[in-house]
Amino acid sequence: MTTPKRSVFATRLYEYRLKNNLTQQKLATLVGVTQQSIWKWETDRSEPSIEKLRRLAELFNVPTDALLGLSDVAAPLREIEPKYPGRGRGRAAADDSPRSIVLNGSDLENAVRDILNRLLDEREQRALEA
Repeated sequence: MTTPKRSVFATRLYEYRLKNNLTQQKLATLVGVTQQSIWKWETDRSEPSIEKLRRLAELFNVPTDALLGLSDVAAPLREIEPKYPGRGRGRAAADDSPRSIVLNGSDLENAVRDILNRLLDEREQRALEA
């Protein structure tokens, strides 16, 4: 008798849970679901909502693509710093090494808004110089 093959998501969820020394119950508590939900996700009996998928990625500090199998690389997300105190607006930090960070919806909106404002400021500056 053969064992049914699990999806990439189910396999990666299981692996990340073990790698982080979490029981199904502990992970369930951190995600805000029941232990049965974690078991169902790991055995392909159901799938998490987008909100829960985001929470899992946040907990494991990986992009959702890594959990879903859309990326073979499970590298941490690159840190986004919308403001660099004392360095002036729009300048990069001296240390551009990758850092781990997970953005919730409002943080992402703020980061995108900050980037767009910088681009508009640069465009206006170029127009004034022309």
